[in-house]
Amino acid sequence: MSQIAPFHLFPSTVAHALDVPVVFDSPHSGTHYPADFDFTVSFDELRRAEDTHVEKLYAAAPAHGATLIAAAFPRSYIDANRSLLDIDAALLDGAWPGPVNASRSMIRILPRACRHGRLMTSSSCRVCWKAWR
Repeated sequence: MSQIAPFHLFPSTVAHALDVPVVFDSPHSGTHYPADFDFTVSFDELRRAEDTHVEKLYAAAPAHGATLIAAAFPRSYIDANRSLLDIDAALLDGAWPGPVNASRSMIRILPRACRHGRLMTSSSCRVCWKAWR
């Protein structure tokens, strides 16, 4: 992934005594398309695979003592809600460094529908996924 952080963190904006132990997360909010995201569908089709703007629904959380974390990358790049084992290793440019237990879903960590066989580096996938976790 490029120089942009994989997520945006919005901590509580109230006095520490008023903080609440709640974290709102928006793992599909990102609209930064990294240089290694070599998608093959049209941009409009790509956007249909995303859930952008959820972070706007949670935008008031920090003002009420909670923390908000929002992904910078789109779900069409990496679905951070999936298990790290749920990887389609055929979409990577090299060996996956851990176990694989891919689901039957076409989404997985790397959405196949947006790639049509284009490969991604395993390091980019791990950086985004692990940063989210």
